Amino acid sequence: MYGSLNMIEIYAVNLRKIKEYVDGKIIQLSSERLQQINSLHHGKKKGSFIAEQIVHFYMKSIRKIDKYSIVIDNNGKPKFLNVPNLNFNISHSGDWVFCAFSDFEIGIDVERIEDAKMNIAKKYYNKLEYEKLNCIDNVMERNELFYLLWTLKESYLKNMGMSIGMLSPKIRFEIGNKINGYVSEKKIDKLFFSQKFDNNYYLSLCYEKVETLSEKKYINIIDNAQIEVITKEEADNEYGV
Repeated sequence: MYGSLNMIEIYAVNLRKIKEYVDGKIIQLSSERLQQINSLHHGKKKGSFIAEQIVHFYMKSIRKIDKYSIVIDNNGKPKFLNVPNLNFNISHSGDWVFCAFSDFEIGIDVERIEDAKMNIAKKYYNKLEYEKLNCIDNVMERNELFYLLWTLKESYLKNMGMSIGMLSPKIRFEIGNKINGYVSEKKIDKLFFSQKFDNNYYLSLCYEKVETLSEKKYINIIDNAQIEVITKEEADNEYGV
């Protein structure tokens, strides 16, 4: 685990454990409803559907807010329209869908640890990062560092409302007791947190310095019994995308 946090709330759903539930609900949705849902997370249908369910669960069960609207800003980032001082961000990789909630701007990225894509690192990572990866003989360690760096970079871009297309060698990270990020060698004025999850995933957050943080972050795992099924009519009446 790297970094620290406390106020930020994270909720997650394992898609593999609720596959039949998800498949059964998705086939009941209209094409218009699917298009709305897909806009939440770049067209990843199942991940987007569950991300929407997590948001609804959080708003209704945790925040006790029944009516809210979600809009997609010019950078493709979903935001609450009529709930001031509440932000959220979504990430989906492999079996897991994550949503992070915060009173301030937040960026989350989760990635399943696979083989390091050194061709991508050579093109998009900072030269110092690429050289460090190349110096690691242990394949597992190299894979872990690749995805740790990737999740940090993407969490920063998502916090800033920028797409992955803005990934650049100008962005680099130093990882020690603290995580420091730099853009064109200027230190990023935000904080970062990373931890391994479920043995072979990395989760990273980019958040604001005004957050009050602690040493460990608890991830709330939600099962299908906790998620209220949202029909198209409910969605139209209670919130919009």
